[in-house]
Amino acid sequence: MVGGLLAYFRWAGAWPALKEVQFEVLPRYGAMAFGMSSNFFLWALRQTQNHLGFWSEVMAAVALAIAWRRRELDRIAPVALLALAGYLAVAMQVRFHHPYYYETCYPFFAMFWGYACVKTYEGFQFLRQAFAQRGWTLARGLLWVVLAGVAASLLPEEGVRVVQQYEFLAEWWRNPELSYSVYWWQLPLDKFAGQIKVINFLKASSSREDEVYVWGTAPLINFLSQRTNPSRFVSNLALISLWAPDRWRQELVHTLGEKRPRFIVVVRDDAIPAVSFTGLDSEQYLRIYPALAEVLRRSYQVDVNYWDFEVYRRK
Repeated sequence: MVGGLLAYFRWAGAWPALKEVQFEVLPRYGAMAFGMSSNFFLWALRQTQNHLGFWSEVMAAVALAIAWRRRELDRIAPVALLALAGYLAVAMQVRFHHPYYYETCYPFFAMFWGYACVKTYEGFQFLRQAFAQRGWTLARGLLWVVLAGVAASLLPEEGVRVVQQYEFLAEWWRNPELSYSVYWWQLPLDKFAGQIKVINFLKASSSREDEVYVWGTAPLINFLSQRTNPSRFVSNLALISLWAPDRWRQELVHTLGEKRPRFIVVVRDDAIPAVSFTGLDSEQYLRIYPALAEVLRRSYQVDVNYWDFEVYRRK
């Protein structure tokens, strides 16, 4: 499968870009992560606990202990090895700060939970039968109370989450635009309300054939406005980061000069220092990216200015 994918990349013409990213850019990107904290390994362990969850880690230990005690390590060992492989996939990237890096681990930690829950239920059944044989009616009743209490402590949070997701779906069904703008769990970086304003402006002020380049991290603008991005860089994180090759910035200026998109959108307050290793947002970065600033000055003028977005129209 890997060989087939690599052959496809070569056939599609993506091989040079793949080689550039995998063997030049990513090593620099990974190496810079060691400078994020004075004690990188302590920071990595803390991030691991935050994203895997303390109780999930405890449950893995509990599952292994139960399996060892019941001589069932042959059942749980493959899960443990795959969980370790998933975590090694996180560690190989040297990136621990986002939950999506851990997605290769989550299924196996869920299996630890499932195994421990099944064995706990089997223990409950064993105790119930033992109490029944001794005629301990009150103890049997209290055992059900304990089981109901454990279930009640776990179910409400999950129930609330399920209800919330259906509420979000209902809000989107009634008014997709409003649902994006007021989405409860959006990050400050998302700026959905501002992106919707820019999208509506582009729909009213341009045609489907017009190209729009977004200097920032706001891909929803191109996606929902259905306006083509003239550059291969969908987000500018690959351009403003300290690990980015300077030729990428030169490439962007050349592309914009050649294709001359009708609109360029500049985003404010979108810095992601954990990824880019710079505290400058996209607008501030123009001060140290004079080539792009000159493109805007020479060929574009401000058309509309929102709180976090400035839209430039080609002169």
